[in-house]
Amino acid sequence: MFLKENVYKIDTTAGAYAYVVRNEHGITMIDAFIAGNEEAIMAELKAVDLDKIDRILLTHADYDHVGCAAGIQELTGCDVFISAREMETVDNPSLRRTTDGGLIPFVDPNQDCAMPNVKVFEGDSIAGFTIIPAYGHTWGHTAFLHDGVLFLGDLLAEGEGRWQPFSELYTRDPKQSAEDIAYISSSFEFELACPAHGQPLVCSVLDNTG
Repeated sequence: MFLKENVYKIDTTAGAYAYVVRNEHGITMIDAFIAGNEEAIMAELKAVDLDKIDRILLTHADYDHVGCAAGIQELTGCDVFISAREMETVDNPSLRRTTDGGLIPFVDPNQDCAMPNVKVFEGDSIAGFTIIPAYGHTWGHTAFLHDGVLFLGDLLAEGEGRWQPFSELYTRDPKQSAEDIAYISSSFEFELACPAHGQPLVCSVLDNTG
């Protein structure tokens, strides 16, 4: 579904939405859903002429955001990027510890989930996207901003037309997450915010939580 010109929500990824943006740097995918859905995702993107993916930007390394990254990388030859801080959790998963024990980075508890060849971000922008550290949900969680569209990952979820904070059960540092939400609202201009869980909302702040 096109949200605006050259910004597409991948319907196949309902439940943990991934998005695609086309700009002068090519085609960028934000997050990569659950493993085993590569062919369905690529078929949907081919139907709207967005299948020539140049890169995948990962908000964080939970399995429902990274599962198809390796498969899509194999199909397209695209690069896969994540924050250096989140990559630290691959060797040290305890950094991501939450009250339920935390999810292991790049590991799907339900099926095999190959790890892509991952690069880390350098600087504060990539391919026309502003990289915004938002470290509450996981140790190295990242949001992205492009042309007025904010890609939230798991910083917030949407429910019944409102922003909903994630349960503390699934949040590494709720205080940090709340600070990041306030910081992004006051420091960046956007008109549309796109979460992984729930529907995009037209808004310019993220203060309608809970």
